[in-house]
Amino acid sequence: KFSPSVLNALKSDNIKYRDIEALEIISKKYNIEVPQMIKNVFDALVLHNCEINIEDLEKEIIAFI
Repeated sequence: KFSPSVLNALKSDNIKYRDIEALEIISKKYNIEVPQMIKNVFDALVLHNCEINIEDLEKEIIAFI
């Protein structure tokens, strides 16, 4: 989740990297293997794709519970 921010800190830039892209760059540059479980996340079926505006968040949480 935080790989783009980590890469920005390592490279001292503000480029908007995708999560998988940032992981691949970090992995190659620092010779660190990305665990298979993390790689699998990028191919997993999306079960929850609801996006909520911040002003509706409380209402949506209450409706959910």
